[in-house]
Amino acid sequence: MLYIFIAILILLTIGINYLLSKTMKKRVENKYILKKDEEDLDDFPEIMPYEQKNSFLNLDERNLYSVLKKEFEDREYRIESKVNISDIMIIKHHRKRQEFYDRIKNITIDFLICNNDREFKPLLGVKLDYTAEEASKENKFVDAVFKNAEIPLVHLKLKKNYELEDIKEVLNKLD
Repeated sequence: MLYIFIAILILLTIGINYLLSKTMKKRVENKYILKKDEEDLDDFPEIMPYEQKNSFLNLDERNLYSVLKKEFEDREYRIESKVNISDIMIIKHHRKRQEFYDRIKNITIDFLICNNDREFKPLLGVKLDYTAEEASKENKFVDAVFKNAEIPLVHLKLKKNYELEDIKEVLNKLD
């Protein structure tokens, strides 16, 4: 009787291991897993859906960046572009901390002006308003976040070309 019980346990163990290995193999086949050895890169498909962008900034952003850079090159400021809000904000201890983080984790501002020392302290955010719709609900939320964090935020209307006059509001916030 004992031998039959042991045989059944062994067969169950073998069967469960077999089923688990099949399901794990299917999961691995459906995901790209980064491996340490470079030789293992052969495991990735030859063609993947990634391609380099022609430019990190679009034309409008490049135009504004060149005006900002020209204006700030002699000052003690640094200009960063496409900054995720979650990179410059911390969330105080709160019972809904994750919920607050989730609200900002995918929101970016177009430019962030920081001091040019080791700390890169955020001094001013610049957000381009691409559409009238965009200027409503999300911008109100972003405005509230920046106000709460005591970082000024300037909205600029989208234009093809920017001049020094267009960024006077930015300059006034820093002085």
